[in-house]
Amino acid sequence: MDNVNQILIEKYVEGNLTAKEKAEFELRLTKDTELAKQYAEMQDFMIAMQVFGRDELKNELKAVAEADALPADLFAETETSQKKTPKPKAKVRSISYRKMAGIAAVILAILVPTVMLLNNQQTPPEELYKRYFAAYPNMVAPIVRGNATQKPLEQAMEAYERGDYNTTIQKLQNITVPNDKKEGVQFYLAMAHLAKGEPNIAIAQFQKLQTQTLNSYQDQTGWYLALAYLANKDIDSCKKQLQKLVAGDGFYKKKAKELLNKL
Repeated sequence: MDNVNQILIEKYVEGNLTAKEKAEFELRLTKDTELAKQYAEMQDFMIAMQVFGRDELKNELKAVAEADALPADLFAETETSQKKTPKPKAKVRSISYRKMAGIAAVILAILVPTVMLLNNQQTPPEELYKRYFAAYPNMVAPIVRGNATQKPLEQAMEAYERGDYNTTIQKLQNITVPNDKKEGVQFYLAMAHLAKGEPNIAIAQFQKLQTQTLNSYQDQTGWYLALAYLANKDIDSCKKQLQKLVAGDGFYKKKAKELLNKL
């Protein structure tokens, strides 16, 4: 890369050209194949710098140079440019960016796919479930502490608040409650099974709830059904359920979108 083009490309990359110079440079890129090639080489080198960092890339380039017996002066400026002593202007541009860019391109071709693969690896379903699951708070029968005459539903929900899901399930399974509490009992029974680690049972109960006309737990049922699918590692069903939540305007729309993007 000749000095004129190298300086011009560096100024363009660093944003140090005037608006007119920038426009002229970009026009040249469309017509001057050699300049376009040199600019592409500089881009390869800069991408490598971003991926590895200056010191890491220098070490990688050194390793390749030693293995392939490349010119000994290849790294002359890279190593000395960090020193504070001034250098003659003629030597400042002595490094061959074309050589370095070529090696950097090889390194990128080998390692960047691996880096991208690592970055794109999905979080395991069980880990996502742990992040997003939190037992829904007791809204069906608020507990009055110190009340010695608790009703069966209050007893069940007190166990729920303690995290005693076995007792919760036992008490809710055959409980008799007014009609306005039945929906809540069904929902918390499913919640208890999910919190206990029984997603299959929870899925069946949440699905049954969804076939009914729900007044108070419609959004909650949709969200926790999605989480139950996730706990069961049924990713396709989980995605479909999350998509329904995202398409709506419910409370869980934002969370559903966030989780969907991670699947």
